[in-house]
Amino acid sequence: HLKKWMVTQNADEKKIEVVTTNSDHTKYGPDKKVRQELRDKWKINDTLCLITFSGRLTAQKQPKVFINTVYEVSKNIPDGYAFIIAGDGPDMQLMRSLAENLNIYNKIWFLGEISNAENIKVLQASDIFFLPSLWEGISLSIYEAMTVGLPVVGADVCGQKELVTPQT
Repeated sequence: HLKKWMVTQNADEKKIEVVTTNSDHTKYGPDKKVRQELRDKWKINDTLCLITFSGRLTAQKQPKVFINTVYEVSKNIPDGYAFIIAGDGPDMQLMRSLAENLNIYNKIWFLGEISNAENIKVLQASDIFFLPSLWEGISLSIYEAMTVGLPVVGADVCGQKELVTPQT
């Protein structure tokens, strides 16, 4: 995406290289043991679909969209899903308040800020990664989710269109 844009701005295409993030799927792939350990810890049945939102809790990441999605899914399929929010930021209290007001607080595990290593484990315990950002370059959290084998639901913005394709 960025390379194409730079070329439209008259940059010399021969001087532009695309560099990957080098997410190591052999080191951080799916892990059934981690999945079971965390689901046991959280008391999340393995038959529930666990949807994770991970990142800075700011307006850019549209945390209200996540909470409203939890509400709609819970209303239509009340016992089929559980939800994780991993991260912190200025919109944490907004997310907690919305979840309480919509009576879905018990469906969500608010983990707060966690280390990158712990975030990888959370992703390994999950079934779907959800990031409805208003804008992104290319999100590292989406790379990490894909590295552990998760399907990604994300906004059709900027570099995300390159990363999350029908082939992935």
